Amino acid sequence: MIKRFIYSIFSVLLVSGFAYAGKGTIYNYNYDYGPFCINESNETCLGNGSCFASVYIVEHYPISSRDQQYQFLVIVDPNTSILQPGSNYGIQRFGLNYTGNPSDVTVSVLKGVGDNTVDTKWKLKIQYDPTTEEPYGRSFGPFGVFVYDDSTTGNNRKKPLLLHIATNVPGVDVYDFYTPNEDQYIFACHIADFYAESCRSNISSALFAMKTPPTLIELVSFNARSHGTSITLYWSTASEIDNAGFNIYRAESRDGEYSKINEALIPAQGAALVGADYTFIDTDVQLWKKYFYILEDVDTTGAQTAHIDKIISAKPRLIDFIAE
Repeated sequence: MIKRFIYSIFSVLLVSGFAYAGKGTIYNYNYDYGPFCINESNETCLGNGSCFASVYIVEHYPISSRDQQYQFLVIVDPNTSILQPGSNYGIQRFGLNYTGNPSDVTVSVLKGVGDNTVDTKWKLKIQYDPTTEEPYGRSFGPFGVFVYDDSTTGNNRKKPLLLHIATNVPGVDVYDFYTPNEDQYIFACHIADFYAESCRSNISSALFAMKTPPTLIELVSFNARSHGTSITLYWSTASEIDNAGFNIYRAESRDGEYSKINEALIPAQGAALVGADYTFIDTDVQLWKKYFYILEDVDTTGAQTAHIDKIISAKPRLIDFIAE
């Protein structure tokens, strides 16, 4: 059983349009994680940076008629600020991943907001072979859990899609469903019958997906402040996957030679879907001299990623000031 495992590359989700994770409310559901933005398309919208759908995770969603001890809810919300709905608008297919034993879990689509009845028009495939599941599997690639509207009328398309997951196995939680497949996609959904002005041409149906970003850490901010004869560095993360910790590198010019200034690795405090706040005090500085800093994360395999897009600077003074 994989516990809180998400493939080894996840982060700079900011660059790819991935939104911050955090608690909130949507359709009167109190979600724990999300929104995770689905913003890539295999149609004409590819690469335009808009969020076409969002995924939210409710960590505890028990339904009284079910006896499983652990129950979760995944909410997939198509973005009507980007997509202009037609008469049969909605989500027609959805894929995510599960790496455990399929017999451990019950996965079902609920009829709608406030209605916990299973929608029997929606079908389920778990850990299928995409070469044998025509036509539903092929365009998504190999997803561990795949649900689709079995009707040809469009009457059962979802807006939003409510995917309920239940199990009695203690080791299973929502993190086990938040895993990239072999094509490095975490979620994918097919949205039908819409018009999107942000696309280069008119389309009425498209597959959108969230691809695993290239690094481990979703870095929210990295800042520096002078405190008299020292400089304090502050950084925050929104998520940390397989993160071992951080290093700080310093130079005396932006394009100068950077040297590591922390003696030991600064240990990670965040988790897969929950970030953390950090501080580091640099005391080996001179008054009125400007310093430049780069943050580096190190994963559990030893791989290092320097966040060179967020170089910061500060100059020690006798009074506190915000970095220039």
